[in-house]
Amino acid sequence: MLNRPIIQDELEKKHITLLELYKQDLKTVGAIFMEGKALVDKTDERAPISNNLPPIAGALNWTSGLLERIKEPMDKLNLLSQSIQDREEYKDVQKLYASLCKNLREYNELKIKQWEQGVEDNTEDQLNKFLLYREETRLAEEGFVRVNFDPVLVRLLREVKYLLLLDIEVPERASLLYKKVDIYRTQTGNLEIIVNMYNEILATLLPVEKPLLADRIERMNKALLPGIGELKWNSQNIDPFINQAMAIVTDVDELVKKMKDNVKKMQEMMARWEKPLFDRKMKPLYPEDLEQTHQSLVMPRLEDIRNHGKEIHKLMKDTADNIKPDKKSQTWLSYVDYVNGLVIEGISTGINASMGFLAD
Repeated sequence: MLNRPIIQDELEKKHITLLELYKQDLKTVGAIFMEGKALVDKTDERAPISNNLPPIAGALNWTSGLLERIKEPMDKLNLLSQSIQDREEYKDVQKLYASLCKNLREYNELKIKQWEQGVEDNTEDQLNKFLLYREETRLAEEGFVRVNFDPVLVRLLREVKYLLLLDIEVPERASLLYKKVDIYRTQTGNLEIIVNMYNEILATLLPVEKPLLADRIERMNKALLPGIGELKWNSQNIDPFINQAMAIVTDVDELVKKMKDNVKKMQEMMARWEKPLFDRKMKPLYPEDLEQTHQSLVMPRLEDIRNHGKEIHKLMKDTADNIKPDKKSQTWLSYVDYVNGLVIEGISTGINASMGFLAD
C-alpha cells in the first residue's frame, strides 16, 4: 500500500512534520547542553549532576543521557525512504545532529583529559604524604592528631569507581591506585578510630587526672610518632603500625573511661542526697509526732549515705587498681583531694536542698 502515490504523499507530509519536531528537540537538547555545561564548569550546585555521582563521572553520565535522547530517534529516521532523505529538511536535521554529537563527544573527551592530567599531577604527591599530622589546639598541650589522607585522593578513587561503572577507560595510574581502594578504606577507617580516641583522651582529661597517666600518654605519643614523621601512604609496614597504635591507644582509652565512669557513678550517688531530709505531711502534727516521723525518715537516709560513702571508697580503690599509682605521690594525693572536693560539694548540695525545702 505504501507504493500508492496518494498514500506516499500523505506519509511524506507526516514524515516532514516528524523531522521538524525532531529538529526542535535537537535545538532544545543543544540549549540544555550549553546551559548545563556552563553550570558544570563553574561547579554550580544547580549543575545537572546526580547527587550520588562525583563531578567528572556525573558530567559524563549527564552528556551520555543527552546523547541517548537524540540518538534513538535519529536511528529510526535513517530508516525512512530515500525520497525523504534527499530532502533539504532531512539534510538540515542530519547536520544539526552531527554537530550536536560532535560537541557532546568533544566535551566528554575534554573532561576526561583534564581529569587524567589531574591524576598524573596529584596522585604521587598525595601518596607521599605522612599518614598523620598534628594540629595545634587550645584544648590539648600536645595538639590533636588528624588522618592525612588527602580529599583529592578520596575524590579520585570515587571518580574511578563510577567511571568504571560507566565503562569508561581510566589511566593506568588511577587504575593501579583503585586496586588498593579497600586497603586504603580499611587503613583510613582504623586510623580515624585511633585519632578519635587519642584526641578524646587529650580533650577530656582534667589537669588533676592527666599527671596520673603521663607515662601512658607518652607511650601513645611514641606509638603515633612513625605515622606523623616516617610512614607514608606508599610505605610498607603500615598495617603493623596501625595494629600497634590501636592496641596502645585503646588500652589508655579504656583506662580513661574507667576513671571517668567511676567519678560519674560517685556523682550519681551523691545526686540522691539532694532529696530533702524533711517530709511535710498533709495535716498538722504534734511536735512529738513530727520528731518521731522525722527520725524515721532521717535514719534510713543516713544509712544510705554511709553505704554510698563505702561505695565511693570502692570506686576509688578500683581506679587505683587500674592506674596503679604511687599512693604517696603528689599526683595521686591531688587526685584524692579532687574527689574529696566532689564529695564535699555533694554533701553541701544535699544540705542546701533540705534547708531550701524547709525554708519554702
